[in-house]
Amino acid sequence: MNTGQRICVPSGLKVVFCSCLFLITLILHCLGIPTLVHADSSTRSSTADLSLLPEFQPEPGVYYYDVFINGMRVGKVTIKTVPDGDTYTIEVKGKTRKAISSLYKVQYKGEVKMQPDPIRPLSATIKQRSGTKIRDVSMMFPSEKKVIVSQQDLKAGEESTVKEYSLESDSFILDPFSTLFLVRALDWEVGMAEIFHVFTGKKTYELKLLCNETSRLATDGVKRDVWVIRPQVTTLTEPFETRLAGYEVLLSRDERREILMIKGKANVGKLVARMRKFTPLPGH
Repeated sequence: MNTGQRICVPSGLKVVFCSCLFLITLILHCLGIPTLVHADSSTRSSTADLSLLPEFQPEPGVYYYDVFINGMRVGKVTIKTVPDGDTYTIEVKGKTRKAISSLYKVQYKGEVKMQPDPIRPLSATIKQRSGTKIRDVSMMFPSEKKVIVSQQDLKAGEESTVKEYSLESDSFILDPFSTLFLVRALDWEVGMAEIFHVFTGKKTYELKLLCNETSRLATDGVKRDVWVIRPQVTTLTEPFETRLAGYEVLLSRDERREILMIKGKANVGKLVARMRKFTPLPGH
């Protein structure tokens, strides 16, 4: 492997893992040169204003995804959903393949405890290791428009740093993992768009989800109808920047509302996260 390849592999791994782990919004700081735009002010002020499917109740269990860069499998991601009374716990884990970890290791674990209707995160945590850097973030949501954050960063050979702060918004704020739930729970129609704020564990962004077509996707030899949802994120301070053009989330148009695939292009090439299987939780 030449020097140029060694430089781009870590960047590519970080981009593609963040793509799947947070339905693409965690890669805001990893994608190429942004386009300057004006931020859209038509954000939702409350999750109570959202059009949700009242019958949506995700089956308890674990979704398994394979993650690819330019057709090469580089790792895997799992998304686990567990009901607990009137709340859900969603856990997301990701890691690189062993053959790649020897060059650059990525490990990620995120978890949220949330209420489903109206959708609101109560608390969330993110634990991420990229190379020699480790970051732990904990979030508390005392209201739907406020998040209190504690962040600890550690790098090999250096002392750890701790930051504590709070953020407030005119819109409701979601974490990455309750956003996964929201994408599945929305009552999608062609032409529908939802705009709200998301805290990624590092910054707060405006996220726009636009459904502008339907399609079909072959999975396990069966063609399934899907909603094609295109995300776009915008910074909340000037100069306003937007990214993720060309990314797509393919959501099944049935009662299961499964995220079947996430795909897009970045400077490292074609990025794909594809669902491999679902395993129900025993006893549910």
